[in-house]
Amino acid sequence: MRALIACPLFAGMSPMEIEMMVGNVKYHVVKLPAHDVYALAGMPCRYVDIVVSGFLICRMASLSGKQVEVSRLHCGNLVAPAFIFSKDNKLPVSVETDGAVELFRISPSELKLLIDTDETIRTNYIRILSNIDVFLTQKMKILSLFTVREKVAYLLLESAGEQGSNEVHLQRSRQEIADSFGIQKFSLLRVLSDFEKEGAIEIKGKVIKILIYILYNDLSCIGTGTLLPSPHFGLFMTHIPWRILVMYQTLLLDSLLVKAVQIWLSELVVLLQAHQQQERL
Repeated sequence: MRALIACPLFAGMSPMEIEMMVGNVKYHVVKLPAHDVYALAGMPCRYVDIVVSGFLICRMASLSGKQVEVSRLHCGNLVAPAFIFSKDNKLPVSVETDGAVELFRISPSELKLLIDTDETIRTNYIRILSNIDVFLTQKMKILSLFTVREKVAYLLLESAGEQGSNEVHLQRSRQEIADSFGIQKFSLLRVLSDFEKEGAIEIKGKVIKILIYILYNDLSCIGTGTLLPSPHFGLFMTHIPWRILVMYQTLLLDSLLVKAVQIWLSELVVLLQAHQQQERL
């Protein structure tokens, strides 16, 4: 039930409502061992699977045989929702387990029944497909328009936001990260080294600690917190709240806007300092 509550298909529904809906369809739980093949690229999408426990790794292979990790699916994630009802429902990626995995499985016809009979599920499924489109558009922008430096900064920002900490624990090797961004491994290592020399990050194995940040704590902290503009590459971190980071993420990684944002922040610091001084008087 925990996996279904976490699944975006059932967003906005109570545990009782989910249980009632699931009771109307035929389902079963599939258990896969560690490092097992869930599907190979080119195979049709036959089932509607929700990850209950464990991780599924999705990899795309080139004609030369080189593989790139595209994504990882965890508890609550739907497997290939965009291909379930597609005319050409062949999977573009190979999927394998990373450790033991349990799946909640129903047939596409059972999902269609849920979509036809429940407006919330219907809306959620449309939203899932829309989010996939947004994700692919963002991914295309990153791969085609971002510089290597911006790609690495994006990786750090995204990972920090997901993990809720300024210490980023890398879950993939340097080579896999480089491949996912379409860059050479030495380019990735060079940029990370540059960031470390600039005092922006500290690298210890697979843990990267971001040292340059803005302590930004909503408007309520004005007068109590310290607001500092980053002196380096426009990589901003915030202790609280992380939604601020998400809001400014795209702006901060756009090289044309970084300088403008830094100027704006510098002016804001002056205004805040003047405000604090006036309060003391």
